[in-house]
Amino acid sequence: MSGLDVFLASTPFQLIGCGEARSYYAVENPLLVIVRPDNKATEQQMTFLIAKLDWPGEVIWMPKRLFYVRLWLLLRRLRNQRLNRLFVGNKGSWMHEIFFRALVSSEIVFLDDGLGATVLCYDAAKRGIVASKISKRKGWLLAILGIRLAPLRKAKMTFFTCFPLSSIESVDIVQHHFQVFRELFGLNQRRTDCPKGNGIGYLGQNHGKQALLKRLREHFLYLKGRHPDTSLIYFMHRKQRLELLSPCFEGITVNIRSNSMPIEIAMALSDDRIEAFYGFTSTALFSLKKLFPELSVYRVEDEGISEAVRHPEELWQILDHAGVETIEFRPGGSIE
Repeated sequence: MSGLDVFLASTPFQLIGCGEARSYYAVENPLLVIVRPDNKATEQQMTFLIAKLDWPGEVIWMPKRLFYVRLWLLLRRLRNQRLNRLFVGNKGSWMHEIFFRALVSSEIVFLDDGLGATVLCYDAAKRGIVASKISKRKGWLLAILGIRLAPLRKAKMTFFTCFPLSSIESVDIVQHHFQVFRELFGLNQRRTDCPKGNGIGYLGQNHGKQALLKRLREHFLYLKGRHPDTSLIYFMHRKQRLELLSPCFEGITVNIRSNSMPIEIAMALSDDRIEAFYGFTSTALFSLKKLFPELSVYRVEDEGISEAVRHPEELWQILDHAGVETIEFRPGGSIE
Protein backbone atom coordinates (compact mmCIF):
# COMPACT_ATOMS: atom_id res chain seq x y z
CA MET A 1 0.00 0.00 0.00
CA SER A 2 1.55 3.28 -1.09
CA GLY A 3 1.36 6.26 1.19
CA LEU A 4 2.48 7.07 4.71
CA ASP A 5 1.35 5.59 8.02
CA VAL A 6 1.73 7.93 11.01
CA PHE A 7 2.23 6.70 14.58
CA LEU A 8 1.78 9.02 17.60
CA ALA A 9 3.27 8.19 21.01
CA SER A 10 3.99 10.17 24.17
CA THR A 11 4.82 7.34 26.60
CA PRO A 12 6.75 4.05 26.54
CA PHE A 13 3.55 2.00 26.78
CA GLN A 14 2.08 3.81 23.78
CA LEU A 15 5.33 3.17 21.90
CA ILE A 16 5.11 -0.54 22.69
CA GLY A 17 1.64 -0.45 21.13
CA CYS A 18 3.06 1.30 18.06
CA GLY A 19 5.56 -1.52 17.60
CA GLU A 20 2.85 -4.15 17.89
CA ALA A 21 0.57 -2.29 15.45
CA ARG A 22 3.33 -1.73 12.88
CA SER A 23 3.91 -5.49 12.78
CA TYR A 24 0.24 -6.51 12.83
CA TYR A 25 -0.75 -4.14 10.01
CA ALA A 26 2.47 -4.87 8.07
CA VAL A 27 3.26 -1.17 7.71
CA GLU A 28 6.04 -0.53 5.19
CA ASN A 29 6.44 3.25 5.45
CA PRO A 30 5.98 4.29 9.11
CA LEU A 31 6.51 7.79 10.46
CA LEU A 32 6.84 7.88 14.25
CA VAL A 33 6.02 11.15 16.02
CA ILE A 34 7.04 11.43 19.69
CA VAL A 35 4.57 14.00 21.02
CA ARG A 36 5.72 15.99 24.06
CA PRO A 37 7.12 13.32 26.39
CA ASP A 38 6.52 14.54 29.94
CA ASN A 39 10.04 14.28 31.42
CA LYS A 40 13.62 13.15 30.86
CA ALA A 41 12.95 9.66 32.20
CA THR A 42 10.22 9.20 29.62
CA GLU A 43 12.50 10.46 26.84
CA GLN A 44 15.27 8.05 27.85
CA GLN A 45 12.91 5.08 28.00
CA MET A 46 11.44 5.90 24.59
CA THR A 47 14.88 6.39 23.04
CA PHE A 48 15.85 2.90 24.22
CA LEU A 49 12.63 1.41 22.85
CA ILE A 50 12.98 3.07 19.44
CA ALA A 51 16.46 1.58 19.11
CA LYS A 52 15.29 -1.83 20.35
CA LEU A 53 12.38 -1.82 17.90
CA ASP A 54 14.82 -0.86 15.13
CA TRP A 55 12.18 1.54 13.83
CA PRO A 56 12.49 1.41 10.03
CA GLY A 57 11.06 4.83 9.22
CA GLU A 58 11.56 8.44 10.18
CA VAL A 59 11.29 9.48 13.84
CA ILE A 60 10.27 13.05 14.72
CA TRP A 61 10.60 14.36 18.27
CA MET A 62 8.23 17.14 19.31
CA PRO A 63 9.29 18.36 22.78
CA LYS A 64 7.47 21.04 24.76
CA ARG A 65 9.88 23.74 23.60
CA LEU A 66 8.55 25.36 20.40
CA PHE A 67 5.82 22.71 20.30
CA TYR A 68 3.29 24.78 18.36
CA VAL A 69 5.86 25.81 15.76
CA ARG A 70 6.93 22.19 15.28
CA LEU A 71 3.28 21.14 15.14
CA TRP A 72 2.43 23.70 12.46
CA LEU A 73 5.40 22.68 10.31
CA LEU A 74 4.67 18.96 10.59
CA LEU A 75 0.95 19.28 9.87
CA ARG A 76 1.67 21.46 6.84
CA ARG A 77 4.03 18.79 5.56
CA LEU A 78 1.65 15.88 6.20
CA ARG A 79 -1.31 17.61 4.54
CA ASN A 80 0.58 17.33 1.25
CA GLN A 81 1.07 13.57 1.58
CA ARG A 82 -1.22 10.62 1.16
CA LEU A 83 -1.90 9.11 4.58
CA ASN A 84 -2.98 5.51 5.00
CA ARG A 85 -3.56 5.00 8.70
CA LEU A 86 -3.09 7.28 11.68
CA PHE A 87 -2.21 5.34 14.83
CA VAL A 88 -3.13 7.40 17.89
CA GLY A 89 -1.34 6.54 21.12
CA ASN A 90 -3.60 8.44 23.50
CA LYS A 91 -7.31 8.68 22.78
CA GLY A 92 -7.76 11.23 25.57
CA SER A 93 -4.89 13.62 24.76
CA TRP A 94 -5.57 17.09 23.37
CA MET A 95 -2.22 16.94 21.57
CA HIS A 96 -3.07 13.68 19.81
CA GLU A 97 -6.58 14.94 19.10
CA ILE A 98 -5.13 17.78 17.04
CA PHE A 99 -3.56 15.26 14.67
CA PHE A 100 -6.64 13.13 14.05
CA ARG A 101 -8.83 16.20 13.58
CA ALA A 102 -6.38 18.17 11.41
CA LEU A 103 -5.30 15.35 9.09
CA VAL A 104 -7.22 13.24 6.61
CA SER A 105 -6.30 9.55 6.65
CA SER A 106 -7.92 6.40 5.32
CA GLU A 107 -8.30 4.96 8.82
CA ILE A 108 -7.69 5.99 12.44
CA VAL A 109 -6.54 3.29 14.85
CA PHE A 110 -6.47 4.05 18.58
CA LEU A 111 -3.78 2.37 20.69
CA ASP A 112 -3.47 1.85 24.45
CA ASP A 113 -2.45 4.57 26.89
CA GLY A 114 -2.96 2.28 29.88
CA LEU A 115 -5.71 0.23 31.46
CA GLY A 116 -7.67 3.07 33.08
CA ALA A 117 -7.53 5.33 30.02
CA THR A 118 -8.58 2.58 27.61
CA VAL A 119 -11.54 1.52 29.75
CA LEU A 120 -12.60 5.16 30.14
CA CYS A 121 -12.58 5.78 26.36
CA TYR A 122 -14.28 2.44 25.67
CA ASP A 123 -17.10 3.32 28.07
CA ALA A 124 -17.50 6.79 26.53
CA ALA A 125 -17.75 5.24 23.07
CA LYS A 126 -20.30 2.72 24.33
CA ARG A 127 -22.46 5.54 25.67
CA GLY A 128 -22.01 7.66 22.54
CA ILE A 129 -20.15 10.46 24.33
CA VAL A 130 -18.07 12.67 22.02
CA ALA A 131 -16.09 15.35 23.84
CA SER A 132 -13.04 17.36 22.84
CA LYS A 133 -9.96 17.61 25.04
CA ILE A 134 -8.86 20.81 23.29
CA SER A 135 -9.64 23.88 25.40
CA LYS A 136 -11.10 27.05 23.89
CA ARG A 137 -7.84 28.87 24.47
CA LYS A 138 -5.85 26.20 22.64
CA GLY A 139 -8.48 26.15 19.90
CA TRP A 140 -8.05 29.91 19.37
CA LEU A 141 -4.28 29.53 19.19
CA LEU A 142 -4.58 26.74 16.62
CA ALA A 143 -6.94 28.89 14.55
CA ILE A 144 -4.45 31.78 14.62
CA LEU A 145 -1.79 29.37 13.34
CA GLY A 146 -4.12 28.35 10.52
CA ILE A 147 -4.58 24.80 11.84
CA ARG A 148 -8.11 23.79 10.93
CA LEU A 149 -9.77 21.08 12.97
CA ALA A 150 -12.57 18.91 11.64
CA PRO A 151 -15.60 18.73 13.95
CA LEU A 152 -15.87 15.73 16.24
CA ARG A 153 -18.58 13.33 15.14
CA LYS A 154 -19.88 10.02 16.36
CA ALA A 155 -18.22 7.40 14.22
CA LYS A 156 -17.18 3.79 14.60
CA MET A 157 -13.67 3.49 16.01
CA THR A 158 -10.97 0.83 15.96
CA PHE A 159 -9.09 0.03 19.17
CA PHE A 160 -5.85 -1.91 18.77
CA THR A 161 -5.43 -3.08 22.33
CA CYS A 162 -3.85 -5.65 24.60
CA PHE A 163 -6.93 -5.68 26.83
CA PRO A 164 -9.70 -8.30 26.45
CA LEU A 165 -12.51 -5.98 25.33
CA SER A 166 -15.40 -7.01 23.08
CA SER A 167 -16.34 -5.31 19.84
CA ILE A 168 -19.51 -3.26 20.13
CA GLU A 169 -21.59 -1.20 17.73
CA SER A 170 -19.35 1.85 18.09
CA VAL A 171 -15.95 0.13 18.52
CA ASP A 172 -14.12 -2.59 16.60
CA ILE A 173 -11.61 -4.37 18.83
CA VAL A 174 -8.35 -5.79 17.47
CA GLN A 175 -6.46 -7.47 20.29
CA HIS A 176 -2.74 -8.16 20.39
CA HIS A 177 -0.74 -10.29 22.82
CA PHE A 178 2.61 -8.46 22.91
CA GLN A 179 4.04 -10.73 20.22
CA VAL A 180 6.63 -8.17 19.05
CA PHE A 181 7.69 -7.49 22.65
CA ARG A 182 8.02 -11.22 23.34
CA GLU A 183 10.23 -11.70 20.29
CA LEU A 184 12.39 -8.63 21.03
CA PHE A 185 13.20 -9.79 24.54
CA GLY A 186 13.20 -13.54 23.95
CA LEU A 187 10.23 -14.23 26.20
CA ASN A 188 8.98 -17.09 24.04
CA GLN A 189 12.14 -19.04 24.89
CA ARG A 190 12.33 -18.11 28.59
CA ARG A 191 12.27 -20.77 31.25
CA THR A 192 9.24 -20.66 33.51
CA ASP A 193 10.76 -22.86 36.24
CA CYS A 194 13.42 -20.39 37.41
CA PRO A 195 13.63 -19.94 41.19
CA LYS A 196 11.66 -17.17 42.86
CA GLY A 197 13.53 -14.25 44.34
CA ASN A 198 13.37 -12.80 47.81
CA GLY A 199 11.72 -9.44 47.15
CA ILE A 200 8.11 -8.32 47.22
CA GLY A 201 7.38 -5.61 44.66
CA TYR A 202 4.79 -2.84 44.91
CA LEU A 203 3.93 -1.08 41.64
CA GLY A 204 3.67 2.70 41.80
CA GLN A 205 1.08 4.38 39.61
CA ASN A 206 -0.10 7.80 38.55
CA HIS A 207 -3.78 6.87 38.17
CA GLY A 208 -5.75 7.85 41.30
CA LYS A 209 -2.48 9.13 42.71
CA GLN A 210 -3.64 11.48 45.50
CA ALA A 211 -6.05 9.05 47.14
CA LEU A 212 -3.62 6.16 46.79
CA LEU A 213 -0.71 8.18 48.16
CA LYS A 214 -2.61 8.72 51.41
CA ARG A 215 -3.07 4.95 51.83
CA LEU A 216 0.33 3.85 50.61
CA ARG A 217 1.91 3.62 54.06
CA GLU A 218 -0.94 1.43 55.32
CA HIS A 219 -0.56 -0.82 52.29
CA PHE A 220 3.13 -1.26 53.11
CA LEU A 221 2.40 -2.04 56.74
CA TYR A 222 -0.10 -4.65 55.63
CA LEU A 223 2.34 -6.23 53.18
CA LYS A 224 5.03 -6.26 55.87
CA GLY A 225 2.67 -8.25 58.04
CA ARG A 226 1.86 -10.56 55.13
CA HIS A 227 5.56 -11.09 54.28
CA PRO A 228 7.43 -10.43 57.58
CA ASP A 229 10.74 -11.97 56.48
CA THR A 230 10.87 -10.57 52.94
CA SER A 231 12.27 -7.26 51.72
CA LEU A 232 9.83 -4.74 50.23
CA ILE A 233 10.62 -3.04 46.91
CA TYR A 234 8.71 -0.01 45.65
CA PHE A 235 8.87 0.48 41.88
CA MET A 236 8.27 4.17 41.24
CA HIS A 237 6.07 5.31 38.39
CA ARG A 238 8.07 7.43 35.95
CA LYS A 239 5.98 10.52 36.91
CA GLN A 240 6.35 10.12 40.68
CA ARG A 241 8.79 12.19 42.75
CA LEU A 242 10.74 10.72 45.62
CA GLU A 243 10.21 13.72 47.91
CA LEU A 244 6.44 13.14 47.83
CA LEU A 245 6.82 9.44 48.57
CA SER A 246 9.35 9.62 51.42
CA PRO A 247 6.82 10.33 54.21
CA CYS A 248 4.97 7.13 53.25
CA PHE A 249 8.06 5.04 53.96
CA GLU A 250 9.09 6.59 57.28
CA GLY A 251 9.93 3.84 59.76
CA ILE A 252 9.57 1.11 57.13
CA THR A 253 12.50 -0.53 55.41
CA VAL A 254 11.74 -0.20 51.70
CA ASN A 255 14.03 -0.49 48.69
CA ILE A 256 12.91 2.28 46.34
CA ARG A 257 13.67 1.71 42.67
CA SER A 258 13.39 4.38 40.05
CA ASN A 259 13.86 2.24 36.97
CA SER A 260 15.44 3.71 33.88
CA MET A 261 13.22 1.26 31.99
CA PRO A 262 9.51 0.39 32.17
CA ILE A 263 8.97 -2.45 34.62
CA GLU A 264 8.08 -4.89 31.82
CA ILE A 265 11.44 -4.28 30.14
CA ALA A 266 13.33 -4.28 33.45
CA MET A 267 11.88 -7.73 34.20
CA ALA A 268 12.64 -8.99 30.69
CA LEU A 269 16.30 -7.93 30.95
CA SER A 270 16.88 -9.10 34.51
CA ASP A 271 17.87 -12.57 35.70
CA ASP A 272 16.59 -11.73 39.18
CA ARG A 273 13.14 -12.79 40.18
CA ILE A 274 10.60 -11.06 42.41
CA GLU A 275 8.56 -13.31 44.68
CA ALA A 276 5.34 -11.38 44.04
CA PHE A 277 4.06 -8.07 42.70
CA TYR A 278 1.32 -6.02 44.34
CA GLY A 279 -0.53 -2.96 43.13
CA PHE A 280 -3.86 -1.14 43.07
CA THR A 281 -4.92 -0.49 39.45
CA SER A 282 -1.53 -0.21 37.75
CA THR A 283 -1.51 -1.25 34.09
CA ALA A 284 1.67 -3.19 34.91
CA LEU A 285 -0.41 -5.66 36.95
CA PHE A 286 -1.99 -6.74 33.67
CA SER A 287 1.08 -6.56 31.44
CA LEU A 288 3.39 -8.36 33.88
CA LYS A 289 0.96 -11.23 34.32
CA LYS A 290 0.44 -11.54 30.56
CA LEU A 291 4.15 -11.41 29.75
CA PHE A 292 5.39 -13.47 32.72
CA PRO A 293 2.54 -15.87 33.63
CA GLU A 294 4.74 -17.62 36.18
CA LEU A 295 4.80 -14.46 38.32
CA SER A 296 2.52 -14.07 41.34
CA VAL A 297 0.65 -10.80 40.78
CA TYR A 298 -1.91 -9.38 43.22
CA ARG A 299 -4.38 -6.52 43.14
CA VAL A 300 -4.86 -4.86 46.53
CA GLU A 301 -8.60 -4.43 47.03
CA ASP A 302 -9.05 -1.29 49.14
CA GLU A 303 -12.62 -0.04 49.46
CA GLY A 304 -11.34 3.13 51.12
CA ILE A 305 -9.93 4.48 47.84
CA SER A 306 -11.96 2.66 45.19
CA GLU A 307 -14.06 5.80 44.73
CA ALA A 308 -10.99 7.54 43.29
CA VAL A 309 -11.07 5.10 40.34
CA ARG A 310 -13.52 5.44 37.48
CA HIS A 311 -15.23 2.26 36.25
CA PRO A 312 -13.60 0.05 38.90
CA GLU A 313 -15.69 -3.04 38.11
CA GLU A 314 -14.50 -3.04 34.50
CA LEU A 315 -10.89 -2.66 35.64
CA TRP A 316 -11.16 -5.50 38.15
CA GLN A 317 -12.76 -7.77 35.53
CA ILE A 318 -9.90 -7.22 33.08
CA LEU A 319 -7.26 -7.87 35.75
CA ASP A 320 -9.10 -11.01 36.86
CA HIS A 321 -9.21 -12.18 33.24
CA ALA A 322 -5.41 -11.88 33.02
CA GLY A 323 -4.97 -14.07 36.10
CA VAL A 324 -4.20 -11.31 38.59
CA GLU A 325 -5.28 -12.45 42.05
CA THR A 326 -7.13 -10.19 44.49
CA ILE A 327 -6.31 -9.72 48.17
CA GLU A 328 -8.49 -7.72 50.54
CA PHE A 329 -6.71 -4.89 52.33
CA ARG A 330 -7.24 -4.92 56.09
CA PRO A 331 -6.31 -1.60 57.74
CA GLY A 332 -4.26 -1.61 60.92
CA GLY A 333 -1.27 -3.67 59.81
CA SER A 334 1.86 -3.38 61.92
CA ILE A 335 5.59 -3.98 61.68
CA GLU A 336 6.59 -6.98 63.70
